[in-house]
Amino acid sequence: MTPDYRPTVEKKPPLLATGADLGLTLLRDPEPAERLLLERIAQSLSTDRWRLDPDALLRESADANERGRIREFLDAATVGELPAEFRQLLESVGERATALIDAGSARLIRCKDAAIAALLASDPSTAPHCMRAGDRLICVPDPKLAAFRKGLARLGLVLPETPIG
Repeated sequence: MTPDYRPTVEKKPPLLATGADLGLTLLRDPEPAERLLLERIAQSLSTDRWRLDPDALLRESADANERGRIREFLDAATVGELPAEFRQLLESVGERATALIDAGSARLIRCKDAAIAALLASDPSTAPHCMRAGDRLICVPDPKLAAFRKGLARLGLVLPETPIG
């Protein structure tokens, strides 16, 4: 045994040649895993012609790991470097796939009037735990709900319990 064993990885010939308008030409028969990935990110135009589908790329890119696998696949499967059009599309998809973050659940609380909503959004005991969501609406992230309720009590207000479900 050697201390620095490295398995040999079979070098495959390129699978794809890139063309204009996000076109892809098959240079060999794809292996099953390659075909599955290709079917998820591109539209088949004929037996050996495909077109990269920007909408499918975006759908598949919701998961950061999958986004990386797609990029690695395209880099490894194509002849030479990816053209600028392909790189720009992948960068754009990456930016749009990371533009929003799910911040978790929150309670939307409707106040009796706008004055109460303004009070809750500005008073030091409640303001750090909520934000205005409209004229009479307050949004409270679930992790801050207990602190928000304590702040309400200091103001002489109470939020009635509501069953979840």
